[in-house]
Amino acid sequence: MPPPPIILIHRGDSFYLAHTIAQARSSNPESRLILLGDRSNSFYLGVEHHRYEDYFDEAREFAKLFTYEYFPNYQYPWILFCHQKYFALRDFVGAQGIDKFLLIDSDVLLYEPIQACFRHYSGARMTVSCPETGPVAHAAFAVVNDSTVIGELCTLYTEMFSQSVSQLRESTATTMFYEMVGLFLLMKKNRSGVLNTYFEEANFAINHSMLEDPRFEYADARVRIDWEEGKPMAIKRGTAQRKHLPALHFHGKAKYVIKSHLQLKGLRLRVEHLLNRIHSALRKYPVRLLNKVSAGRMFPGI
Repeated sequence: MPPPPIILIHRGDSFYLAHTIAQARSSNPESRLILLGDRSNSFYLGVEHHRYEDYFDEAREFAKLFTYEYFPNYQYPWILFCHQKYFALRDFVGAQGIDKFLLIDSDVLLYEPIQACFRHYSGARMTVSCPETGPVAHAAFAVVNDSTVIGELCTLYTEMFSQSVSQLRESTATTMFYEMVGLFLLMKKNRSGVLNTYFEEANFAINHSMLEDPRFEYADARVRIDWEEGKPMAIKRGTAQRKHLPALHFHGKAKYVIKSHLQLKGLRLRVEHLLNRIHSALRKYPVRLLNKVSAGRMFPGI
């Protein structure tokens, strides 16, 4: 039986996307690797590309609810998309008949076959990571054993933003309505079904963030990583206990060191990775230069 697919959703062609694809393909050569993306990232080798725009009907309807007043700053378009991507994901996995899958953020590197995680978390409908008591949780590395939970998340988002701003602030005890607020509320409503991996104790750990994971010792302002046969190991703070990390989450500025944490196997994969990086650079940087010269008139929206 083939392993569950690995799905990442990404808008645009970020410099680290080639690294994420290559590391996922290296560690999970038997898995179906899916990028739910757009035209700008449709050329990558080694990944199955689908356009999220083809599954965006309900996401556009949601945009009518999530208006600028809920997130009134320059991040509004991005935070809107961070909610909308779950509507696209719900409709995509429904159309594809996918029930189980691993959802990863596009700044997560995978180092081990994912089957072990599915066995370990087989009792959960979905996993999230949430330190302390919230009010946010993320799904940067989310084992999904029941895809209908994504539909429940979308329903929750719709219910949240059917309220006024003042009502939502009162009910969530926050003023910043990231998509992670909805993930936290989903976890609270599904105590037995949505598992928080942050406090999970085992012989391994799910890295919450390379910059924000105080469970482990730090070096250079991020989680200290020791390598053992190409696998990342972290030392639990205050102890000598070492835990292996199936994945690393390069949140925020940690993205700039993502390349130095690659552990790629095989000449073919390395060549494919190089070709992806070259193709990305040839497509992206000349267009950006021309846009700059033309004040955005030549390639609007890129």
